Amino acid sequence: MEAVGIAVRGGTLAGPQFPRSDSPPDIPRIHSYFGKGKGVTAARLAGAIASGRAVNHETLASSAHVGYDTAAKLVDYLGPLIRDRGEHDPELKMTPEVVYRWCGEHARYILSWCRRNGHDDVATRTMTAP
Repeated sequence: MEAVGIAVRGGTLAGPQFPRSDSPPDIPRIHSYFGKGKGVTAARLAGAIASGRAVNHETLASSAHVGYDTAAKLVDYLGPLIRDRGEHDPELKMTPEVVYRWCGEHARYILSWCRRNGHDDVATRTMTAP
């Protein structure tokens, strides 16, 4: 209730009584991963999936404007990020289905990142006809 009262009066919730709820510092940030090395390709692959343009390796390659072999290595590109973020049980095999699901769960952020970083061609959602 104290926090509500502070917020109603226009105050900010700071200090040890109201700690920030940021992700732990050891969790890799998506934007950091996408911004370096093969992360740019990973971002394009993720953007094509998040936009609904890709449903298999062939459509992924076409939508992300990468070669089929690159699209087929989807798990190699995005698997390490998913695993390092603790968003997939390390005991289970990392599969393309896991990557597609993860991209769907993070679609808003992925598409936003792609738009902000010059990858608009993969960042527009596709709409299905009614």
